[in-house]
Amino acid sequence: MCYSKKGFVKILEAVIASIILIGSVSYFFIPYIKSSDWSRSNLELQGRDALVALDNYGYLRTFILENNITEDQKGLEYYLKKMLPKSVMFSVEVYGLPKPVIKLGCNCTSAEMEKLQKMIYDKRIEFKGREINFSIDAETGLENLLANRDIDVILLFGYKDLSPYKSEMEEFLGRDKSILVIADLNETEVNDGIFNETFNLSWQVGGIPDENNDFSDLSDPKNISWHISNYFVYMPVRIETTEDIGNGERKGNFFIQGIQHDLITGYNETGSFDYVRYDTDTKQYKLNEVFIVDGWSIKIRRIDSNYTDDYTTYADISIINRSYVFNISNTPSKNNIAKNEKTILKTTNGFSSVQSNYQITKYGKGRTVWLKNYTETYSDVNQLFKSILLWAAGENYDLGQIFGHKKMRPKSYTKVYYVVSGNQEFEPYIIKLVLWHIY
Repeated sequence: MCYSKKGFVKILEAVIASIILIGSVSYFFIPYIKSSDWSRSNLELQGRDALVALDNYGYLRTFILENNITEDQKGLEYYLKKMLPKSVMFSVEVYGLPKPVIKLGCNCTSAEMEKLQKMIYDKRIEFKGREINFSIDAETGLENLLANRDIDVILLFGYKDLSPYKSEMEEFLGRDKSILVIADLNETEVNDGIFNETFNLSWQVGGIPDENNDFSDLSDPKNISWHISNYFVYMPVRIETTEDIGNGERKGNFFIQGIQHDLITGYNETGSFDYVRYDTDTKQYKLNEVFIVDGWSIKIRRIDSNYTDDYTTYADISIINRSYVFNISNTPSKNNIAKNEKTILKTTNGFSSVQSNYQITKYGKGRTVWLKNYTETYSDVNQLFKSILLWAAGENYDLGQIFGHKKMRPKSYTKVYYVVSGNQEFEPYIIKLVLWHIY
């Protein structure tokens, strides 16, 4: 019995020593408890389910087409708010579509501003079923435009020495913005350290650029020229028919390869439809029909022949040939710009007439475009110009920021990406839903 007690005491002493030892060792280690990702994963799942449901019922594409995101109009925000927990805040971004509002800044004289307004003319267009609006800001001083965070594209007419603004330009482009210059350039101007570097221009010795131009390379959809050509064939150009020619018809002008043609709008009382005629052709073409001018196909996008409602009549038309040949005259000893992989429009003898650059900054942001000077009344080149603007303005945007109610997100948030196959055709784009808890 005595030995039994002694054994028990020894065991008890060993247990106590072990407890003391373990307690001492714990001072040398910091406990680590891994937080659960369940809350974040559950939030992502809820966000993805909401987008899938909206897409399956056809709402998601409709909201994007109509730029309807506001809660009061029962748009995208309204439904997402109903489908997500009340403790969750969110914002929506779109990747792969032109912005619904494109803000241009022009460091222009009054004459240049007038020219730009003719080139844009229809500041509200319907493009592939979506409304896109252009606005022009004529702020004084290039430095002010470069500092303006709301502007998408800065436009400059004619050559300007941009070297004093190099750091401001880098910051502007670093915000994923664009600078577009319309100018005829000589060799010295091309090699000024800005146009040859930031604008990706190089002078080609020998030869004279032709007047005929087409898209640089239509063989691969990854090419910038293919991408712009895809915008071009859908881009409407408004032709205002201002001249009364009798019989309820009014006439305006459009251009094909530098040649002026008559465009006539009218209303057929018997058939109850608006129509378009051109030149001496007596056929009345209806909305969405195509007529042929000098071998090129012209599609009618919209007709307004009612003069009494607002005292204007017009037709929106588009050249729908990717192979279209532009006629842009060249200034002697200017614009010997070498073609490369980022050329949008080239002459038939291999010079560049529209040159792009992209992924300019060290973080792969920013775009520039140089465009040979052209006559602003040329409706076909204006169709190209506005197509370039869609790309230059950027194809990624925050819906809230565009429509003036961007939400401040916290440091901790999660995000969901959802691929939409397209709106009216197969043209995939991405919806990015950013989510966070407010409490």
